[in-house]
Amino acid sequence: MIDFIRQFDPPRADRYAQYRLDRYARRAEESRQRLQKEKAEEEAEKARQTAEQAARRAMLLGWADGMSSFQFGRVMKVLEKKIRIEGTVMPWHQFARWAIQNGWLPYKKENATTRYEKNSKKSRTEYRLQKGGLYYKVSKTVFDFASYLAGKDPCCFSLAEEERPAAEPPDHRR
Repeated sequence: MIDFIRQFDPPRADRYAQYRLDRYARRAEESRQRLQKEKAEEEAEKARQTAEQAARRAMLLGWADGMSSFQFGRVMKVLEKKIRIEGTVMPWHQFARWAIQNGWLPYKKENATTRYEKNSKKSRTEYRLQKGGLYYKVSKTVFDFASYLAGKDPCCFSLAEEERPAAEPPDHRR
């Protein structure tokens, strides 16, 4: 089209050609700026995710420092599940910290059977947080975390006031 116009009006054809070159330059600059902006947003998102991951690892007080990302994700899936203790809803990791602070100790019972499995030859290990004759059945992950906490100094894992349950949980032998 420009070649056709150029035959009849050279100044107008030059103006169109210059406009086309300027438009290509603007589009290239806009594309470069957009790519820079997207790259900056991706880096900011990656930094935010890294900081969030570090905060989640710090929440476990060093227990998960040696874990791979995959193992850590599986552990957090278990420890972030919510439980209700005497009307207070809290995640398992918070319950484990609270229990260790209040004198509950991790205990492993070998060859545990339920009343439905009396004649079963299957041996099963039961993991508990126990205080006196009372206990809570917990998963192996919660047991491992509580065992790690029990080996540490109790002042190192104190709960904030808003995280602390209102009263001592009752005996829930599940």
